[in-house]
Amino acid sequence: MFKVGIFVPYARNETTLAATQFADWLVRSGIQVVMLSPSKPGKGVHEHWDKRVIYRKPSHSENKTKLFEWAFNCTQICWFEPDEWSFRMSKVVCADSRHKFTKHYFFPSRCTAKKDSKKIKEFLDLVDEVICLNRSMFDWLGEFYPSHTLSAPRSVINICSPATPVQSRYGPKTLGKVKLLVVVTKSAVYDVGIGLLDVFDYLLLSHNNLEITVLLQTSWPSYFRQKLSSINKLHGDRLHVVTSPDYYDYPKYTFENDWVYLCSTRHDYGSLISVLAGTGTPLICHTLPPVLDILGGLLSNGQACKLIDTGVFDTNTCPIADVDVDDVGERLDEIIGSPSVILQQSQIESFMQQRKSARLFDRFIDTNFISTESKA
Repeated sequence: MFKVGIFVPYARNETTLAATQFADWLVRSGIQVVMLSPSKPGKGVHEHWDKRVIYRKPSHSENKTKLFEWAFNCTQICWFEPDEWSFRMSKVVCADSRHKFTKHYFFPSRCTAKKDSKKIKEFLDLVDEVICLNRSMFDWLGEFYPSHTLSAPRSVINICSPATPVQSRYGPKTLGKVKLLVVVTKSAVYDVGIGLLDVFDYLLLSHNNLEITVLLQTSWPSYFRQKLSSINKLHGDRLHVVTSPDYYDYPKYTFENDWVYLCSTRHDYGSLISVLAGTGTPLICHTLPPVLDILGGLLSNGQACKLIDTGVFDTNTCPIADVDVDDVGERLDEIIGSPSVILQQSQIESFMQQRKSARLFDRFIDTNFISTESKA
């Protein structure tokens, strides 16, 4: 039986979300997965892995014991954090012979590179293969860390949620109403600003049949909360606010709405995009990498994924966009006021794209984690 070890600092962030999605794909293929965290694990990421992630405690002796138990008998190990000490310790118990060999994969992150570029550069030469979970990451890695003769081979696969819908949705959730879910990340509070609340007020005044649910990844500053409270009093139960729900509850809120606007200007792996797209609900996103990679198949006719034009952004680390809230308001106003047939077409195309992405990712898992081992 195949056994894959995953090394990730387990917390409520996009890196851990990507690692748990990847773990779910492996489990779906009948592979045993063990997850190790070098820091105290957080909660609210995944119902299964929250309870099963191994915590490598600070004690030096226990450090090695936990690490050895985790790495022992693994056929592959996936590194979502470059940790050279843990890598070298794992090699002590990993298989390393002509007949049985543990393969090490590294999943690079722009945010990790921002913290310690030297660490990521050295780690790229230690592993057996580098896997980029979106095309933008692959291009960025080639630009800032060019491959050389001794470099590990690099491959790319756009991340996809393992929770693929069984059938397409068709039409609005509630007849005569339009339900919009706005997912606001922590960085959007500072990148987009308080003007986003004026957009909510404008939309609710312009569309009597509109209901907005604002999903906040973290609690907002006090002045944001005060203004949102005043808007809530004006519009009553047409505006709902959900603060810091667990990641595994996101699909529930997504499925209850007709459109999902992801108010985020800093993506890394794109794992949050894939979670929201996993229910087949049409997304509204900013034109930032890796949105165009993960949802690229949805853009052939411009229906299944709606885009908001965004200004120049920083590509050195996590993309930071120049967002004009007036553009956001105009685009959302246009989408909400569009005929229901546009929503229906978007739902069908979103569903078809999710099925296509799932088949590609399933094939990738089979090729890189099952077929290669079978041949060996």
